[in-house]
Parts: sequence; structure tokens; C-alpha cells
Amino acid sequence: MGWSCPLGSPRHAITVWRPVKFLQELKNIQVQEGNGVSLCCQLSRPGFPVLWRKGDNMLSSGEKYQMKQNDSRVELLIRKSLPEDSGTYSCICEDVKTTATIIITGQTFSYCNDPLRFSPELPPFFQEELQSVEAEEGASASLYCELSKLGVPIQWKKNRQPLRNSRKYEMRQDGCFLQLRIRDLRLEDSDRYSCQAGNTETTATVTVTELPPFFKEDLKGVDVEEGGSASLCCEVSKPGVSVQWKKNRLSLRASRKYEMKQDGCFLELNIKNVTPEDSGNYTCQAGAAETTAGLLCWFWKVNRLGKCGG
Repeated sequence: MGWSCPLGSPRHAITVWRPVKFLQELKNIQVQEGNGVSLCCQLSRPGFPVLWRKGDNMLSSGEKYQMKQNDSRVELLIRKSLPEDSGTYSCICEDVKTTATIIITGQTFSYCNDPLRFSPELPPFFQEELQSVEAEEGASASLYCELSKLGVPIQWKKNRQPLRNSRKYEMRQDGCFLQLRIRDLRLEDSDRYSCQAGNTETTATVTVTELPPFFKEDLKGVDVEEGGSASLCCEVSKPGVSVQWKKNRLSLRASRKYEMKQDGCFLELNIKNVTPEDSGNYTCQAGAAETTAGLLCWFWKVNRLGKCGG
């Protein structure tokens, strides 16, 4: 992919090609024989084909190897590893490559008086730790980490309390990559989150920034007959917002005259027994946001000709 810089005419257009590179390199890994192995890296741009090599040998997908590419993320999975799978592996894209070493620890034997002995299993560890994130109220936030091996039970927690898959929390696992997605962020979602695998864990903080309220639906002007009731309604962007009702910039209080209702995001001011003195501009204020509309009270009077007029 490139961009063109025209210099006077199309004949002088210059196309600049940005070479692809690896934003995330392969990492060395050590696992015990029989476990699956995952090597992952990330390209600077999606859609570029890659080649995998072990030493000088080209690898291809089959029973032993599985190769995945999701946008710019690239992964090589090795099933049921054996000691001979140890070696140097490379991912190649055009003229760039990234390399890592895999060490497979096998069973060890002792020929002394002791019986057959096995090397202890290596405990899992996090090759990539969680990173703290900041997101706006109402949006979603995702936490990512990477384990050293496959098949390890994990537990996500918020402030040491276990979490479960739900509409709020989505937990995904793709090979050694783990993700926790938190939907519809609220201020109370700001906290410390951890991913635990065996005796090891990684922790990060999610910070939710509060969005100022705004009016999704403004007040609308009303005309009302003297002695009747008037309702002014509006809708704010989020529930629980503190609001102030005003008439001609003067604050109002709930009374027999004024009834103020709040149901979630919906706000209403009811004005009872309206008189001509109630005519004016009414404002609902929520933080720095406000909406204003007029109220007009009309009445009937008898003129000197005996006719009714407004």
C-alpha cells in the first residue's frame, strides 16, 4: 500500500511504498514434551502472506503444524510437541523476519539405584502481561495476555472476585492468547482486573472516564389554557444525573405548583393550575448541558361587542 504525491501533473506522481514490519516479535518458549506450542507475532499491516521455517526447512499446515492468520496477527501451533521439535523457528514476510527458539523438555531417566524418574512439569507463566487501559463511559474495554502453554485452566477476577461469562463480561481464548472484554462501561467498572493460571497471575487496571451528560431529546414549547396543566419533557444521555429546573433563569423547587419527575433518563416538569404569570422560558440543566423551551398561557375574554377572543 502506498500514497501518491502529484507534482503538477499525473506524469510526475510519486508513489511511496511503506514496507511491512513486525510490531510484535516471536518470543522464545520452553515447554514440556507432549504439550502444544504456540508462536505468535504481529505485522504492521494486515493481508500480507507469511512463511514459516524451522531452521532452513519450510513448514506447511498438516497434522503437526497449524498456521493461523487473523488480520495482522500470525500464529504457528505445534501439536503434541516432541524433543526433536526443539529448534529455531522463523516467520518471514517479504524482506523481514522474526525468529525465536523453542525448547522441548522431555522425560529424563536415571540408571542409578533410583527407579525411573521424570523431570518435573514446568509451571505456566505469562509471556505477555495484562496492560492497563482507559476507556470512556458507555464504551467497551479489552484486556489481553498470553500464556506460556496451552490447556491451562484460567480464572478472570475483578478486585479478587471471580468473574463469569455474561452480557457484561466476554472471556475468549485463542491458543495461548486470552482476552477479557468488558461491555457498556460504567464508572463502577473502574478497578483492578487479574487473570490467574495456576499459581501465577497478571494484573492491570481499567479506568473509566466519565462523559459529561447531554440531552438526547430537548424540551418542546407548549401552549396551555389558563387553569390547565402543562408538562415539559426531555431526555438526558444517562440515568442518575442531577438536574435543575429553572424559569427565566431562576431555580424552581418541587411544590404544589411544580412537580418534578425523573424516570431513568426521562425528565418531566409538571406545572399545575397554569396562570398567565406562568408564561415564560423554562430550562432543564444537567451539568454544563441545558435545554430550554417556552410556555404560553392563553385565556378567553369577552370584548365590548360580546364576542369571545383569545
